[in-house]
Amino acid sequence: MIKTIESTPAPVQLTDEMAVRQLFQALNAAWAAGDAVAYAALFTEDADYLAFDGVNQKGRAAIIAGHKPLFEKFLKGSRLTGDIGCDGIHSRTRQFVLPDAPPPIYTGLVSASGFAHSAHIPPTPATQHFIFGKCAFFGYLIKPAGEIYWFENHDGPGEPRRADLTTTAQAEWRAKLLALHHHDLPLISEIIRATADEIAVYPIYDIPTLPHWHRGPVMLIGDAAHATSPSAGQGHRWRWKMRLS
Repeated sequence: MIKTIESTPAPVQLTDEMAVRQLFQALNAAWAAGDAVAYAALFTEDADYLAFDGVNQKGRAAIIAGHKPLFEKFLKGSRLTGDIGCDGIHSRTRQFVLPDAPPPIYTGLVSASGFAHSAHIPPTPATQHFIFGKCAFFGYLIKPAGEIYWFENHDGPGEPRRADLTTTAQAEWRAKLLALHHHDLPLISEIIRATADEIAVYPIYDIPTLPHWHRGPVMLIGDAAHATSPSAGQGHRWRWKMRLS
């Protein structure tokens, strides 16, 4: 099973903390044994591993290739120390580290996103377009092969739960988004209609400034520490993809 250390708000469970600690213990053990294969196996097959020298090792094979010579020479006999932090605006690790920290605040916006494909809409290589529509905000990027990534933000009254948003029928979401962008560029409606796969919908949160980002050896990173509403693509998120079980 592959999971990110991130979730929607939920009561902290001891088993969650144990799972995180067991993972880090396994990382420590593989490092101490100088076993690059065992170390890489604790990451997902498509993991992005940013090494100490700034090199981005993509995937387990690259992690093995990068660590094997180090374990055999420069890092032989070394050990990892410390503990593991956790990204995600609803980070459970933050609840362990800073139980009195201010909770995330709903921004009043709901975001929808999806992937589409078009053979005739001109590509926008290396350029993401942002459009302030009459009722909602829309952003999109079109790759040379015609694959389209898009997202949009609109007002979401109250504080809808993500579970409630995801239970709404896809056809209903398409109709709602088309209505929201009815008076905007026709390109937006064309992209929404071309979206054959599922449209993801979720509420957007900010997190107030924390008094500090760590307690002892445990450090928070990314959105767990300094989340910024991604209302125009400015969100700052670090993804740690590790296999917890």
